[in-house]
Amino acid sequence: MICCFCHEQSEQEDAIECGWIPAFWTQEKEWEGPVCVPCTTKHLFFMQEHNDFELLPGHDLPELAIALTNA
Repeated sequence: MICCFCHEQSEQEDAIECGWIPAFWTQEKEWEGPVCVPCTTKHLFFMQEHNDFELLPGHDLPELAIALTNA
């Protein structure tokens, strides 16, 4: 797996055990990451009401992110 923000690489099993997240949101659009733990802290925030992560305002969408929704 490769983090869509920093390009850190990890084996899938290790990434899952370490807490990488598979996807995140920008307003109404879901994006496939994955995102490593340091980048989750740096670029995303947890939305309690939706139980998902969203890109922080003012942060750029990473080039490696893949759109999962058409909204």
